[in-house]
Amino acid sequence: MLWDRGANGLVYDFDEIDGAEMIVDGHVLARVRRGEARRALDVMAPDAGQVVLRLMFADPRHPEFELDLWNVSTGASTGSPPEALRLGRRWLSHVEALMK
Repeated sequence: MLWDRGANGLVYDFDEIDGAEMIVDGHVLARVRRGEARRALDVMAPDAGQVVLRLMFADPRHPEFELDLWNVSTGASTGSPPEALRLGRRWLSHVEALMK
């Protein structure tokens, strides 16, 4: 897992991936988790103030890693809340595929 354009990172094995969640304005709206059915994102939030992707790992020191996909106050890298939601859905699909 790399961030800051690869300047920082954490290394995980595939079997350490536990899942991922999409959090919009503090509410978990979508989730993929090892051993659970996928909870699909079924809402659009064009005026969301914050869209966060939380990656979950079986690591006692670093069990979660959160990425701000959209934050109205800091202007995260995606251009709008709908773009952040699309990117988050792709991440959830990738994590789900890795866990299979």
